[in-house]
Amino acid sequence: GIFNMANCMASMYVLIFTLMLNKLKYNKSNFNMLNIILLIISLYMLGTRVASYFPVIILSATIIMLLVIKVLTKNKLDKLYLRKVLILLIVTLIILPIAPISHRSYDYKDNLNSEIDYNFDNVEDKLADYKKQYDSGIYNKDEIVKFMRENSFSFLVHIEFLDAYRIEDDLEFWINYFMTDREIRGDNRVIEKAIISRIKERNFETKHKLFGYTYTNTFGRGIIYERDLFAQYFYLGIIGVLLFLCPYVFICIYVGIMTLKNIKKVDFETTMLLMGVCITIVISILSGNSMEHFCVVIPLSIACGYMLKRVKKVY
Repeated sequence: GIFNMANCMASMYVLIFTLMLNKLKYNKSNFNMLNIILLIISLYMLGTRVASYFPVIILSATIIMLLVIKVLTKNKLDKLYLRKVLILLIVTLIILPIAPISHRSYDYKDNLNSEIDYNFDNVEDKLADYKKQYDSGIYNKDEIVKFMRENSFSFLVHIEFLDAYRIEDDLEFWINYFMTDREIRGDNRVIEKAIISRIKERNFETKHKLFGYTYTNTFGRGIIYERDLFAQYFYLGIIGVLLFLCPYVFICIYVGIMTLKNIKKVDFETTMLLMGVCITIVISILSGNSMEHFCVVIPLSIACGYMLKRVKKVY
């Protein structure tokens, strides 16, 4: 479905969260407050770092921005809105210590040990023997592949990666990767980066720089890079990045310049929209798996379009 990845859901919710905060400025009803609180709870239930920490960041940034705009424009401070945002920030900070993110561990070795008691030394010693055989040129490929597939979990590597970038096609890469530092090799993003670097090392011509490797040959096969912009460059090449991602960046730059030029009459709504769009772009770069999903790019495009309309109106 369209909500098949937590990262894209987090990006979409964070953008909507910013837009709802902006709406609250002009409609301070209890209904809008309740909707925002429910969205905060939904973000916490999602459980990712982006979904859990960015509400605090956005609420804090909103308060700071409200005060800065008050100083710049000399307009009357909207104290009721400020109080409501402060209440939301307090609610967010109260829930955070008991949210799922507070009980989520990112120590891959400890996670594995808590589930299955593997003897790491035995499997790693066995792999070291296979590595010596492989380096000598006298080895049984099927035997090594079978061993690595059967023990991939012991090495903190999901079996899906061995299928996405087939171990049978590049045994040397996987042997070397399985022998890297245990503390980091279980991180999916490290594996993804290593696979993509290997693909580039073996075959990265001018046509790939311009047009990428295509979604079918990468994302469609499970070769995912959780760093948007860099991922799109790998999937779609320079031309794809210019067509699909750069417009958002150019719009943000344009609105930012227009805001600075009119700093004495800076508009709160335009600034909130700019913050929401910029944060969504930053999140996509940090967490990935966002900018290729319609559930993110459609609301992002609508926000950009409305932001341009608003700039034309107020500046």
